[in-house]
Amino acid sequence: MLSLDAKRHTLSPNHGFSLIEIVISMFLIAAFGVILTSASGSLLSRRRTDLTAIASKAATKEIEHTRNLAFTSVTSANNLACDAEFNQGDSKLPSCRIDKCVENYGGIPCTVDLNGNVNLKRVLITLSYNYQGKSRFVTMETLVTQGGL
Repeated sequence: MLSLDAKRHTLSPNHGFSLIEIVISMFLIAAFGVILTSASGSLLSRRRTDLTAIASKAATKEIEHTRNLAFTSVTSANNLACDAEFNQGDSKLPSCRIDKCVENYGGIPCTVDLNGNVNLKRVLITLSYNYQGKSRFVTMETLVTQGGL
């Protein structure tokens, strides 16, 4: 028959954790905390870099669109919507907006034709988006001539 041994189940001074076991466990917890903190910082940095790359691609696409227009129809525009390719939910550019500033570029003598018309325009594309509650900007500039590039 089974019997209960009262001495066997009582606590003795040898039970519990030693100081070395506690120090090792605290060291491991601290190491995991450092790894987690550095990994989250890397992820945020990567997200910021990815958004800047996407914004640069969207601004480049707008410049190419502007270069394909007829010279007389290249005009300034504000609050243009980003292409749907770059403005899809949180994985793309949040609150994406494009401003296009066009001005005559007459600094070079050969840019004026015989009638005095300027045949060179400076186009400044500013793409803005929000990231972590702050507005971020990517700015690109190009020149457009009446005869093409």
